[in-house]
Amino acid sequence: KRHVAAEDTSPLKPIIPPRPLDIPALSALIQEGGAFDKAFPNFEHRPQQVEMLENVADAFNEGYHLMVEAGTGTGKSLAYLIPAVQWAVQNNTRVVISTNTINLQDQIINKDLPDLKKILKLDVRGTTLKGRGNYVCAWRVEQLRRKAALSPLELRLLAKILVWMPNTLTGDKQELFIPNRKEQYLWQQVNANADICPPERCARQGCFFARARQSAESAHVIIVNHALLLAWPTSLSTIAPSRNTTTSSLMKRIIWKTASPTSLAIRPPNPA
Repeated sequence: KRHVAAEDTSPLKPIIPPRPLDIPALSALIQEGGAFDKAFPNFEHRPQQVEMLENVADAFNEGYHLMVEAGTGTGKSLAYLIPAVQWAVQNNTRVVISTNTINLQDQIINKDLPDLKKILKLDVRGTTLKGRGNYVCAWRVEQLRRKAALSPLELRLLAKILVWMPNTLTGDKQELFIPNRKEQYLWQQVNANADICPPERCARQGCFFARARQSAESAHVIIVNHALLLAWPTSLSTIAPSRNTTTSSLMKRIIWKTASPTSLAIRPPNPA
């Protein structure tokens, strides 16, 4: 799987005060004859999508909570992603998008963001961030490899991991084909674990979880799942702030894509 990589690893330094979005200009992008109409031959102008985009953009500008209910076919993803991406890039800050499904996470990071980057001509950096246990630990893999007696299941999982690890950029278990429940259980022997992994050794061996956190520090758009978001601040607070940035200001805007296909909520930043 390819990701919109966060090439610049330096933490974002938000522009204060933030520059407001140009709502008419953003709205024109998805109007008839707009940039998306020209880029995609089958693009369909939808008044409900335009209305939603304008409301989302206004919520970013004014900093208020917004909940949107929109039916299937409205084009919700573009309606919130366009203002979210524009806000993040022009203010050098981050927007967190929380989804309920892995499929939607993959769609946003692998399809929607590349499309927006091309059409909007913005240097947007996006990444996914998952819980620590989703990432393989090279040190723990080596410990399993040195185990005296491996079961057939352990050998099969280890073989998959040893072939996969030299080629993965993320270390995310989602890239591995592990359909067997027993193999999925064995993953706990090789995943990153704060209580087991030695930080110094893992750092030398290139910790995938540490790379994911570093990527999130420099990303404009961070895609997470609801479980990780609700574990705040113990999970997302590990995205280290810069010296002049408060922890609360890290999460400048949060977009929740709920389990229902019709709902969306935008949460403004907490008061500093």
